[in-house]
Amino acid sequence: MPVELSVIVLTNNRPERCLDSVRKNAEALQGIQAEILVINNGRQEVSLPEHLGDIPCRLIQMPCNLGAVARNAGLKASTGPFVLVLDDDAYIDPGLGQAMIDLFKADAGVGAAAFRILNGQNEEACLLPTVFHGCACGFRRSALEEIGGYPDGYLYYGEEYDLSFRLYQAGYRIALCNHGRMVHHVRDGGGRNTGHILRLLIRNNIYLWFAFFPWNAIWPALIDTLQRYFLVAVKEEALQGFRAGLAAIPSAIWRGLRHRRPLSRELLGHIALLTPLQSVCDELRRRNIREIVLCGVGKFPSLWLQELKRRGIRVQAIWDFNSCWKGRRIGGIAVDVIDQASQPLPAHCHFITGTASLADNLRWKNYFEALLPTDGAAPLSEELFAATGIFDLHHMSPIQIVFPNKSRADESKRRMASPLLPCMAAE
Repeated sequence: MPVELSVIVLTNNRPERCLDSVRKNAEALQGIQAEILVINNGRQEVSLPEHLGDIPCRLIQMPCNLGAVARNAGLKASTGPFVLVLDDDAYIDPGLGQAMIDLFKADAGVGAAAFRILNGQNEEACLLPTVFHGCACGFRRSALEEIGGYPDGYLYYGEEYDLSFRLYQAGYRIALCNHGRMVHHVRDGGGRNTGHILRLLIRNNIYLWFAFFPWNAIWPALIDTLQRYFLVAVKEEALQGFRAGLAAIPSAIWRGLRHRRPLSRELLGHIALLTPLQSVCDELRRRNIREIVLCGVGKFPSLWLQELKRRGIRVQAIWDFNSCWKGRRIGGIAVDVIDQASQPLPAHCHFITGTASLADNLRWKNYFEALLPTDGAAPLSEELFAATGIFDLHHMSPIQIVFPNKSRADESKRRMASPLLPCMAAE
C-alpha cells in the first residue's frame, strides 16, 4: 500500500538519542502506512534498521551540518502526502500521527499542524501563538512544496516563523492538533552552546522582521527582540553570545532587505494578534473601560502597547510569569512577575490575555480560574471570563483571513479563516 505519512527526523551527533526516539516513534505509528527518514547532519554514524515493525526506515547522510534546511532532502526523498517533521529528541504519543492525518483530510485549508509539547512537567510552545513549535510539526506535502520547503540561511532557530509566514501568505492556516495526544521533548543538552544559540536567535529574528514585516512594524519588533535576548543573556551568563548577535545585525538587515517579501498589514494583524486586540479594544470602549493589565509580555509587546495607546486604552501594568522580567519596564510600563499562587486579584482591574505562548496562555487561564470565585461551578467559560473583566484575544471574536490573490479565490474557499491556533481542531 502507498505511504500515507512520511516522518522526517533531523539529527546531529546524538546517535543514541536519535535511535531511541525513532524506535519509540515507530511503535507509536504502528497501524499507519508510514515511513521514517533520518537526516544525519552530524559526523557521528547513525545505525538505522531497514524496518521497525511494519515501518521502513532510511538514512540520508548530509555532507556537512546544513541545519534545518537539510529537511528538504527528506521531503524530496519521501513519498507520503502528509509529512511529520521531528527533532531527534521528540517522542510522539500513540494516535498522534493518525490525528494529524485526520486533521488534514478534514480541512483542505490546513497547511500545517502544530502540537502540544511537553518537557517533563512543563509545556513548551512558540512565543508567538500563531506560529508552530519547530521541534515537531506536521505539513500537507503540497502546501510545503508550494512555498518552497524549508528556508536556507537560518541554520537553526527561526525557520518556523519563516515557514508560518509563507504558509499564511499562500492562503493556508496552521491548526493545533489538540486531541489529547502530545509530543514529549526531552531537550538533550548535548552540543548546545547558549552563546551560539543567542547569536543565531538575534541574527535570525532581525532577518525575519526586515524580510517580512511592514516598515512601521520593524522597529518595535527589533526593540522587543533585543530586550528579550539581552535579559536571556544576563540570566544565562551568555553576554558574549549577545554581543556576537549584535555584531551580526548589519548583515541580517542586508539579507532581509534582499529577500524582502512583506506580509500585508491585514495578515500581520492576524499573525501578530493586532486584529483581535482591536476587537478587544472596541469591546472595552463599549463598556467604558479605559485601563487594563496586559497578561504576558509575549513576542511583540511594543506593537501591542502602540495599538492600545492608539485606541485610548491605558496599560496599568504588564504581568508575566518569567523571572527574567523582574524589575524591568517596556515602553515605560513596569513588568510585574506573577507567582502562580498569588494573592487574590485586585478589585476593579481588567485583564487582556492571549499575547503569550500557548503554554503560558494556558497558565493564565488556570491562574484566573484558581483566583476567581466559581461557587463550585464548572471552569469559567470564555463568556464568563469576559464578563468578569478578563479578555482573551484567542476567543474574543471570530477572525477571517481573506485570501490575498483574488484570481485564486476559488482555490482558497476551503482555506479558511483564523491563524489563531487555540481556536482550531480542538476537541
